[in-house]
Amino acid sequence: MYERVRELILAEVESRGEIPVYGCDGVMVLFQKEDILVEVDSEAAEEFFYFLLFMAVFAPAVEPDGEGDGEDDDKDLDEDLSYFFAKGVFAVGHSLVNVGRILGPMDGPVMAEFAANLDPINALAESSPGFVWRLKDETNNATSIPVTEDRFLLVNLSVWRTVDDLFAFTYRSAHTEYVRRRAEWFERMKEMFFCCWYVPAGHAPTVAEAMERIAYIRAHGPTPYAFTFKQRYTVAEAMAAGVL
Repeated sequence: MYERVRELILAEVESRGEIPVYGCDGVMVLFQKEDILVEVDSEAAEEFFYFLLFMAVFAPAVEPDGEGDGEDDDKDLDEDLSYFFAKGVFAVGHSLVNVGRILGPMDGPVMAEFAANLDPINALAESSPGFVWRLKDETNNATSIPVTEDRFLLVNLSVWRTVDDLFAFTYRSAHTEYVRRRAEWFERMKEMFFCCWYVPAGHAPTVAEAMERIAYIRAHGPTPYAFTFKQRYTVAEAMAAGVL
């Protein structure tokens, strides 16, 4: 059975270059083409890697519901790995961009409360489960990073391990209060102003990438290329669509 796992992983590596696998606390095991070389970043990652090997060598095929039928192991294993890819075990990052046009200069009275709370909210994000990365400059935020020639247009760009982690921070933390109060600091936008998409692990999306996704969702609605919390797509669907 291990040979079948090796064969399937090699096929994925052949098409994608390398496959990062996240274990405990987001540490990474990196599968590469040459004989499935393994880059282990920590003891936790090593344990996770050997757990995968154990499952591949010793465990019977297990279906997503935990019930193995004991028949046709290779076929079951194909289905199992498809399930795990879909669930994000062989994971990518989940990126969010949120753009908005502020009602006044960042150092003006209208934006004073918003500006004063940037550091605490950003610190909350960085300490939240699933946080990976956020766009920032030497000021520790992104309010000075140009999006277009319009200096009042701001971008908030981040990467999270899962869409559920991102949703929890956005709507189930102290950040939620600022979502509710958006109209106090930002113009009402007539077009879609945020979207989510998958990025390869370790990739930090650029402002240009983010704005392209915003333009795409405005033109085409939610798709695996750019989607919303309400209409989500899985890693497997993004891969099938050729956008990951």
